[in-house]
Amino acid sequence: MSDPQMREFGSRVRRIQKSHRKGRGFEAAGAVGRSYYTKREKTKGRSLLRPTITVVLLFVTFKAAILTMDGRDVYLERLEQLKNGGTVSQGAAHLLAVDPFTELMSIWFQPILG
Repeated sequence: MSDPQMREFGSRVRRIQKSHRKGRGFEAAGAVGRSYYTKREKTKGRSLLRPTITVVLLFVTFKAAILTMDGRDVYLERLEQLKNGGTVSQGAAHLLAVDPFTELMSIWFQPILG
């Protein structure tokens, strides 16, 4: 005669052994197990603020470096050439225009790139 509780216990043991063979594990509630270290937290939507600021700062740094290396007169002359070009060139001239922050960074770069 087989005991129903023993059959249930045996089926649970077989299920656990099968899961272990597949690489799964069981953790007690509240215990720090493998899932604590491998589980990634879900972010609720990443902000575009940090990447946008990074791109803008890199662009302004690039402009300041070119302004420092070429000199202000040559840089402004090249901007005028761009302004007289096509639509894309005019857009580029607008983006590359000298702004106060670019001038400040250019002054900072003088000792380095001067």
